[in-house]
Amino acid sequence: MSSVPQPVAEPCRITWIEDNPADVRLFTIACEDQGLKVDLNVLTDGESAVEYVKSVAEKALDVLIVDINLPRV
Repeated sequence: MSSVPQPVAEPCRITWIEDNPADVRLFTIACEDQGLKVDLNVLTDGESAVEYVKSVAEKALDVLIVDINLPRV
């Protein structure tokens, strides 16, 4: 028996550490095209990413995506 995915009321909270705005835009467009509700937080360097992750350590993140070629790591 297969089930049809149901729409999610709350957006998925995604934090993405990415310094290329074109990649972020492409991801945003892909999410919109698929009808995904996304609350996207973008950080552009390693220092701000570390500080952010420390500040939300008590809270749950739905998804954390990290660019492995970040400046200032």
